[in-house]
Amino acid sequence: MLGTVVQSKGLYEPLSITLSFTIAAFGAFNFAELVGCFTKSAGEAIYEDKGFNFRHFAVLIGLLVVAFRTILSATIVSGYVA
Repeated sequence: MLGTVVQSKGLYEPLSITLSFTIAAFGAFNFAELVGCFTKSAGEAIYEDKGFNFRHFAVLIGLLVVAFRTILSATIVSGYVA
């Protein structure tokens, strides 16, 4: 797949990978800060609860995290089996 990208983008390929890495790094550093502030499990839901002080929104975020991680796990298993 990387060879196809290199063929289509040419000299811009290193720039696109560097830009992708930079954007992903912001998300990673943000999540690392979140983990440092809230060292409990379900950090996303706790962050929402403390930030907005609205319990129902935090529960919704927690359920969405569970749903997304379930779909992610199914995708990984499907890719491994197929």
